[in-house]
Amino acid sequence: MLSVLRLLLLSLVLVPTIVAAHMGVQQFTGNFHEVIPGELYRSAQPGGRDIEAYAARFGIRTIINLRDEKRGAWYREEADAARAAGIALIDFPISSDAKLDVGQAQALAEIMKRARKPLLIHCEHGANRTGLAAAIYVVE
Repeated sequence: MLSVLRLLLLSLVLVPTIVAAHMGVQQFTGNFHEVIPGELYRSAQPGGRDIEAYAARFGIRTIINLRDEKRGAWYREEADAARAAGIALIDFPISSDAKLDVGQAQALAEIMKRARKPLLIHCEHGANRTGLAAAIYVVE
């Protein structure tokens, strides 16, 4: 009985620790993922150096920014790096806490369809909004 209790307590501590470590690593590495090789990539908010690296390694030609937060230094850095690399920057703000209606989803699908490829989509953390956008792209 004591060993079962120890195992239960260990799993209650170990599982959340492993999940938190995984999430931390994803954020530290920019949460960058290849969705469709040579065509669609997704990430967290890229910095200027990230954009340079993505352009050099993956040939990114368009970035779609899904963030709806107030634009600050993060946006200026992104816009400047995109401009310097000859990458088109498209803003399509999506709320992180509201539903995306069908019309908005269709508009995003059309923008992604017409955008020069390879395409990078991102939000702040590269999880929910970019996951939704990637799913819309793949389904369309």
